Amino acid sequence: MRDESEAQDVPRSKLKPANENPWYVLMTLYGEQEGRNIDPELHEANRKAWNAWAGQKLSDEICANSAKKAGIEERELSAWGNCGTQLRLKFCEEYSKRNPNVEKVPGLPEPNMKITCGDSVFSKTVDLRKFVIPSEIDLCSARFEKDAIFQSTVFLSEAWFSHATFYESAFFNSARFIERAVFYGSMYFKRCDFVEVIFEGSASFERCYFEGVRSRKSDAYFYGCNFQKPATFRNAVFRDTYPDFAGAELHEKTSFTAHYDPLEIELDLGLAQRGNTYWPKKTMQDPETARETCATIRHILAKQGLPEDEHFFFRREMHFAGQIGSIWQRLPYLLFGLFSDYGHSIARPALWLAGLWAFGFVAFWGYLAGCCVPAPLEAVERPMGAAMGLSFSNLFPLFGFGRTFLAAELAGLPAVLKVISGFQTVFSVPLLFFLGLGLRQRFRLR
Repeated sequence: MRDESEAQDVPRSKLKPANENPWYVLMTLYGEQEGRNIDPELHEANRKAWNAWAGQKLSDEICANSAKKAGIEERELSAWGNCGTQLRLKFCEEYSKRNPNVEKVPGLPEPNMKITCGDSVFSKTVDLRKFVIPSEIDLCSARFEKDAIFQSTVFLSEAWFSHATFYESAFFNSARFIERAVFYGSMYFKRCDFVEVIFEGSASFERCYFEGVRSRKSDAYFYGCNFQKPATFRNAVFRDTYPDFAGAELHEKTSFTAHYDPLEIELDLGLAQRGNTYWPKKTMQDPETARETCATIRHILAKQGLPEDEHFFFRREMHFAGQIGSIWQRLPYLLFGLFSDYGHSIARPALWLAGLWAFGFVAFWGYLAGCCVPAPLEAVERPMGAAMGLSFSNLFPLFGFGRTFLAAELAGLPAVLKVISGFQTVFSVPLLFFLGLGLRQRFRLR
């Protein structure tokens, strides 16, 4: 069993043309897809040829289940007896046609062999819709220069896409991965759809890079996915948008990176590149979709007992909630972020409290020192200390300092300073609450 990070990014000059690979020739036995538009008749011919080859050593039960999952007729997987000889001849003919300089044509691969298509460059659209992949497939470091279509593809064994690069759209909609699926370090530069995919084995999207096009829609669609085993998105880079997990069923042990910038240890270990951020700090994406994604991830991390990671996505969730609805609906979230970083910061509410205290102190000191109009009727000893105490007592009314030690000074204040006192008291309550939230989060007071 290979390691997820074993495959490395391969320069294009060292990649082999896909047509030199016998597996690819078998996948496209009746021809490659030309241009952007898919030829449905050509695809059907290629699919039936592949599935006839793939099903020759599968049991009747596996054939029936695979046909149902792929949405094809069961007879496609049992047609080898009728067309096997013809397909062998067609394979030799097609391989020789695409590789005229090859002296010896390789034999038709056996369906129980490992399918090795790694280190290949696919210059044309790869359409494997409703293909049944009977054995382990290796597409590590492959380069897809056109669309890659794996819709309703059934992978009966392990599927390796480590360090594969998709320059156009990648479609895995409704695919079924029966065993482990590894996308470690793969890169997606356009749309990437994993809609309603079922991962029956573990799935790894660690160190993936999702760039896509900047728009209000997500570049990485995982909605409706079913992760039946643990999955990892550690060190995955979502540059422009958040993934869409609407309706997805994530395994409770799914892991995510819960910070923006790579840590020094991640850089030292080669797990990330300096300058990349794991999550977009600014995005044009629909805030409702981004908020739902953050809520989904937060819920998973809460089950794992990771309060700091959970709170990172809670803050992102609140950030996007502050972009939804009218200004009055958004205002509470905006103020929550401004005054406390959504309950995460200790410094913010503490600084706001200090500023509120300083504002009251200056106002009271000016009055008690007699340098303002109106001035107190009688001289006040130590006006600075009295002003400091008055302002402090207004911030902490529950302790009763003002009533106990400064009752006379409070009673003699003019109306405008009494309004300031009330202002301090009212605004100190939420700030103290936010300070408590920050302390609770910092010290895990749960």
